[in-house]
Amino acid sequence: MSPEEDCIRTARAAVEEARRLLLSPSLAALYSSMPHFEHASDCLKAALTAMPSEPVERSRLFEATLVLRHSLHRARALLDHAAAFRMGWSRRLAEAACGYTDSGEPATPRLRGTLSVEG
Repeated sequence: MSPEEDCIRTARAAVEEARRLLLSPSLAALYSSMPHFEHASDCLKAALTAMPSEPVERSRLFEATLVLRHSLHRARALLDHAAAFRMGWSRRLAEAACGYTDSGEPATPRLRGTLSVEG
């Protein structure tokens, strides 16, 4: 196994660990997954800076990259669904707190401004 292929496998392991953490739908899980994504990014950058010139090595590296890509797609799906879930709840809260506009859309909360003058 080449050092570049080892870097890509390490990146995949980091993404899989982040994905495992994201299976728990919490903000803490999101924050704890970020260092794993950063580690995967660093590993991938290291692998791409030393691209082999031999066709056989490039082919093996390409295959390892496809497996990493699959892991990234699965992690992205979890993040996309979590974002959609949070946006849905935010919309429901706005509906409950502010009602609806004349056009049937949820109303946005009115923020009351305050002014403080000294002197």
